[in-house]
Amino acid sequence: MATNKKENRCPTHPGILLAEDILPALDLSVAQAADALQVSRTFLYRLLAGQTPMSMEMCVKVGKLAGNGPRLWANMQTSYDLWQTENDPDVIKAVRKIPTFEAA
Repeated sequence: MATNKKENRCPTHPGILLAEDILPALDLSVAQAADALQVSRTFLYRLLAGQTPMSMEMCVKVGKLAGNGPRLWANMQTSYDLWQTENDPDVIKAVRKIPTFEAA
């Protein structure tokens, strides 16, 4: 069921979940995870800090690493991005000017 209720809290960035829950559960260091994911440690540190988005390619890689598939990660990133966009003051201002049309 769709709802117009706006979330008050920003969803967790998928990199934060990866850093705080997944890598420790897998007993992997950042260096080991970066090697396994075929990315630089610098990039992975930025992702784990929530400073860069998780691309769809990274969703596939992380889903394989964690064994839970890419959709969880893609959905988390989409939720995070959408919340950020819906709460951006410039977007809010622009959207207020757009009329809503009802289907005939």
